[in-house]
Amino acid sequence: MKKRLRFLLFFIILIVVFFFLFFSPRNYEQKYQISGADITEKYDKKVKQYYLTITIDGKNFSYVTKDKYTHQRKLIEKVEIIKENNTFCIKPQSKKLALYPLCYQDNELVSYYALNSKLNDNILENYEKINIYDFNNKNYLLWNYQNFIYLNKETTEQFKINDTDLYNLKLVYSTNRYLLIPNQEDEFSFNKIWVIDAQKGKMKEYKLNKDIYFDSYYLGDYKDKVYLVDRKNSQEYEINLKNGKLAKTSGKILRNNKWEKISLSKLIHNELQFENNTFITYSLEDNFLYALVGDTKIKLVNRPIATIIKANDYDIYYVSEDSLYYFNFFTGEKKIFSYSEWNFNYQNMIYVFD
Repeated sequence: MKKRLRFLLFFIILIVVFFFLFFSPRNYEQKYQISGADITEKYDKKVKQYYLTITIDGKNFSYVTKDKYTHQRKLIEKVEIIKENNTFCIKPQSKKLALYPLCYQDNELVSYYALNSKLNDNILENYEKINIYDFNNKNYLLWNYQNFIYLNKETTEQFKINDTDLYNLKLVYSTNRYLLIPNQEDEFSFNKIWVIDAQKGKMKEYKLNKDIYFDSYYLGDYKDKVYLVDRKNSQEYEINLKNGKLAKTSGKILRNNKWEKISLSKLIHNELQFENNTFITYSLEDNFLYALVGDTKIKLVNRPIATIIKANDYDIYYVSEDSLYYFNFFTGEKKIFSYSEWNFNYQNMIYVFD
C-alpha cells in the first residue's frame, strides 16, 4: 500500500511538473508560411511580448504585441492581401494575437485607416459652442478661459476656476482620474489647488501648507499622488490628490514601477520624468502623427496634427485644426469634438479621462 501511495504521489508530481513546464512562458522563434507570406514569430518572456514579421513580395510588416502567452505556435491563421494603385495592404488574422491591418504607400508604412478614413460628421449636440460628435465612452474636461467644462454621454457641468479670462493655465497636471489646477492669482507661486475628480464629476479646493513656485515641473504620478520638483525651494514634493496634503520627499524617481533614489541636485538641474516601458511611442514629424511599435515606424493619419493630447497603448487623442480626434489601431479614427477656439489655442485646454 505504501509503495502504491508513493508511486501515485510521484506520478501526480510528475504530471504537475509537466503541465507547469508545458504551459510556462518560454522564449521561442518559429518560422512558417501561410497565404503566400513568410512569417517569423517570436516570444520574449522577459518583456512578455510577441514579435512578428510578415514578409510578402519583399515587403516587411512588423508587429509587437503584449497578448497573453499561449503554448500554441504558428498563431497567424490567414493573411488577406489588398493591392490598389500604389498601395499594398495586409490584414493578418489570429485568434490569439491582436493584429491590425497595415499598408505600404510609396514605400512608407502607414495605417490602413490612414488610407481608408470615413469620419462621422453628424453632430450629436452642441454645448457652450462645442460641437459634440462622439463621446467615445470617456470623460472630458475642456477649458474655456474661466471654467472647466465637464462632459460625458450622461453629464454636462461647469467648474468655475477664475472670474476673469485666463488664456494660459500654468502647471496643470492630469492623471487617469484627476485634474490638478493650481491657483493662478499670483504670478510666481501658489498655495491653493483645485482637484477635479473626472470619475465622479466633483471638484474640491485644498489649501497647501507651503507656497509652491511656478518654476516647478512634474515628475509624474503614482497611486493618486503627484510628484513635483520645486526649483526655487530646492525640494521634491508629493501631493495627495484624495485629500490635498502636501509632503516633502527625500529625492526619488519611479522607473518601471520601482522607486529609485536620486539627488535633489539632479532633479533641480534637469527636467526628468517617471519612466515606464511601453511597446508603442508616439511622435509628430512635420506635423504628421507616427507610432513607433518596437522598431517599426507607422504613419497613422494623413491629416496634419497640431498636438497630442493623450496616448495609451493602441489609443491616442490629438488636435487637428479646430477638432479633437481619437485613433485606435484596430478601429481607425473618430472625430470627438470641434471648438473654433482650438484653431488658435489648445495648450492646457483639453483633458481626457477613462
